[in-house]
Formats: sequence, structure tokens, C-alpha cells
Amino acid sequence: MLRGFIDESHDGGNPPRVFELSCIVTSDAGCLFFDMEWRALLESKNQELRRQGREEISRFHAADFNNYRGVFKGWTPDEQKDFSRQIVRVFERNPVHIHGWSMPLQLLVQEFPETRPNPIGFAYITLLTHMMEQIGDTTLTVYKKDVISLHHDRCDYDAALQEQFTGLLAEGSTFKHRNRFVSLTSESWQDCLLLQPADLIAYENFKESMRAHTNRNRRGSLAAIIDLDAVSGRSRGFTQQGIREMKSIIDGFGEDAKRVLFAAARIR
Repeated sequence: MLRGFIDESHDGGNPPRVFELSCIVTSDAGCLFFDMEWRALLESKNQELRRQGREEISRFHAADFNNYRGVFKGWTPDEQKDFSRQIVRVFERNPVHIHGWSMPLQLLVQEFPETRPNPIGFAYITLLTHMMEQIGDTTLTVYKKDVISLHHDRCDYDAALQEQFTGLLAEGSTFKHRNRFVSLTSESWQDCLLLQPADLIAYENFKESMRAHTNRNRRGSLAAIIDLDAVSGRSRGFTQQGIREMKSIIDGFGEDAKRVLFAAARIR
């Protein structure tokens, strides 16, 4: 059994410029060891913070960590860099496959006006589908006899994601990997610790996708992780041409099929 842990990240635009859905995949045994090392990392840092009378890390949240917010308020740049290096070492010792897809939502509503009422809902179900295809075309070709369960961070689109997942696995579905996926479960970060490193990967992939809008160099924190021998895979993204091609395909659907799609995306 393989397990995938999914989280999203996006900017604060309305709609966001970029919406990212990412997943880290490892085995059952890999989950156990990653969980143990992640807990040990947080506890070691929290012991130091307790001795200093500072706020402890209740949850690692990548956006807060990178912007010195929340429990990371008052951290120094050197302290942040040191903790980042420790995180990279956890990934180095615990092999994972990284998957992800991003969508530029402002461009989406420009090219595909029908999605304007709820571009985030449309992105969730579309990117989940593409990410599952990516997992099937890559990771599952390496582990030919394994099946995979997916676990995603609880959100407002739990039901939409479940409906899309169930539809992809339904009898008669054209999704070619439908016999390799067994479940999709909504989890809380309190109960599923590996959603925290998944949050980190989603954030880093989101920042990478934002480079198209900001013209900045690749972040060293992302490069340090994806360049590890223990890590494989990258995030992909929709371009303007990709959105146009997707719209052309959907425009060719019958009215009933389009109604089902937009209902799944919570577009009424």
C-alpha cells in the first residue's frame, strides 16, 4: 500500500493568480518513519523554545514559517535557515515522490468565463484528476503491484473532491488507473501529521509557479528538496494554451456531461 498526502496553496487574490494542489507519496513503512522523524524534529525544536520561554510550534505551516507569522513570529533569519536545513535532512532520509499541478485562476476565468462563479472549486476537481493521472503514469509504474490511498487536508471542498474521486473510479469510467486507487480521505492536520510536510511541498510548488508572475529565481528551499536523491517528481502547471485546449474539450461535451462537471465544481 502506498499513501499520498495532499494539500493546496494559493495567493490571496480574488480569484488567486495561482492555485496549487500537491501530493507527497510514500509507502506504509515510509509513512511510519517519516512521521517519527517529523515528530522528533518538532519536539527537539519545541524543547529549545520552551527553555527560552518562547511560543512552541503547535503546527508547522509553511506560509507562516516563511513569513515569520503565527508561532514563528520573532524567529531570526538564521534560526529559520537552520530549521529549514533540518527539514531537508528529514526528506533526505525518507524517500518520497512529489506530485502536483497548478492553475492560474485569473487566466482561467478570462479564457473560460463559465468558471467565474467558483474558479477554486473548478481547480480542485480538475487538478485532483490531473494529479491522479500523474501518479498513475509515474509512481504506480514503478510500484506495479501496489495500490494507493489518498489523504487530503480538510477543506470546504471535501464533498466535491470525494465526488470527483468516486466518479473517476466508477464502473465505466475512462480513467485508466482506476483500479490502483482505493480511497480518498479528508483528514485534519492534528490527526494526520504527514499533511504538514505536504503543506510545505504545496507551498514551495506554489511559489515556484508564481515565478511566472514575479520573475524571481527559484527558491533555495525548493531546490534543496527536489535535488535530493531521495525525492523524485515535480509539479506541472496549466498554461494559457492548456486552458484553451481544456475548454475546447469541455465545450464538446453534451449538456448533461457539462452540467455534471460544473455541479461537481460547485458552479451553479
